[in-house]
Amino acid sequence: MRKFIFILALPALFFCFSCGEKGRTAGETPEKIFNTATDAMLRGDDALAIELYYRILENHSGFKRYREDIYFRLGNMLYKAGRIDEAEKMFSRMTREYPEYPGIKSVYEKLLYIYVHEYKDDAQAQEVRNIYAGKY
Repeated sequence: MRKFIFILALPALFFCFSCGEKGRTAGETPEKIFNTATDAMLRGDDALAIELYYRILENHSGFKRYREDIYFRLGNMLYKAGRIDEAEKMFSRMTREYPEYPGIKSVYEKLLYIYVHEYKDDAQAQEVRNIYAGKY
């Protein structure tokens, strides 16, 4: 009888341990992950929000709804966390893909700060200044 129980329990244990984090979230929709990330961001848990927003970008490339919000929020949280290279990538992508986004003005301002103070790249800073001057 013990062998029979062991044989039945072994696959169940293997399944539980092999699933890990991905197994628990595999059935989650990108919409649900977005909502969970937004809740985490509003609670001030930026680390979790960043992880979840990245998960949407990496695992749900077809999910276009809220994409510009994800880039904007990620850029701001990464910027705040001192992850400047990643923030710059998010902000640059926003300027290319979503130039009409309501918060794009602050994106240009943060990019300008990054190029002037972090990267010390006068050419990139001037390019952002020119775009900013033309728009605002």
